[in-house]
Amino acid sequence: QLVFFEGQGKVTCIPVVVAVTSPFPPSDKIGIKSVQMEGETVVPMKQMKMNWVPYIPLENRHSSVERLKSQIFTLQCTQR
Repeated sequence: QLVFFEGQGKVTCIPVVVAVTSPFPPSDKIGIKSVQMEGETVVPMKQMKMNWVPYIPLENRHSSVERLKSQIFTLQCTQR
């Protein structure tokens, strides 16, 4: 995000949380589209170091049963 501060434009990274409510995990594929590419490329999310993980509230993280019942998935990315 370009932010103007004291007359200067600075690029600032803004954290984002992506969450999906679903009875099952969203697709494990991601489509990549760029103005330099002619078409869209579909790749596995693992290739991009991304994954959908179930959201487990802090108070329930000790229980593995809660993981099976989760209907909220958050996007996890380990790429820097």
